Amino acid sequence: MQKVTAEEIIKLFAQNSISFLLIGSYYLPVIKEVFKFNLPSIKTQDIDFLLRFPYHGKPVDIEYLLKPIGFTIGFYDDGSTYFTNGIFSIEFLVPEKGKSIENALSIKPLKIKAIPLRYMEMLFNQPIKIDRGDYSFFVPSPWIFAFHKILISAKRRNANKREKDILQAKAILREIFNKEKTKQQALSYLKTLPPKWRTAIKIFLAKHFPLISN
Repeated sequence: MQKVTAEEIIKLFAQNSISFLLIGSYYLPVIKEVFKFNLPSIKTQDIDFLLRFPYHGKPVDIEYLLKPIGFTIGFYDDGSTYFTNGIFSIEFLVPEKGKSIENALSIKPLKIKAIPLRYMEMLFNQPIKIDRGDYSFFVPSPWIFAFHKILISAKRRNANKREKDILQAKAILREIFNKEKTKQQALSYLKTLPPKWRTAIKIFLAKHFPLISN
């Protein structure tokens, strides 16, 4: 089995002009690095890529791209695509638009199917560019990522995933509110959200960060 790191997978995608936002557990170490946040680095074997839908990027056969480094294709029950090498599992997500969608959505330029999830569209607002010299990629702003976690946690059926969302949101917001600049950026963005979303987030802040909510 060929050894490969998560960073090498991200680099491979970036250098082949795949347009994505890095999310999930591998997002946290990047935010720690950029913002000097004190966050737990709990990495899983899942590497999550958020794509726009519809996807208008350069056509790339992802299966063909990943095969030389030991990845094989797999399919979940909903039809969504994943790739695994026995260590890492690469998954793709897209924003869910309109009514709830149970089946995966086809990303024809990449020859994959992605999982639609609610509230994902907001993660494309104010993205942060990560420049590695010979390649670059984008991640969500930490305050938007945290607000997204608050909103999605209320929709989770799985209690463990819901608790993980809440813990991540609290950890990130704690660091954001410790710095005046990021605190103001977060509160400014909060004002732009739809009223129902804003209310849900303010209820969360009142419970966990009462000094901020006041």
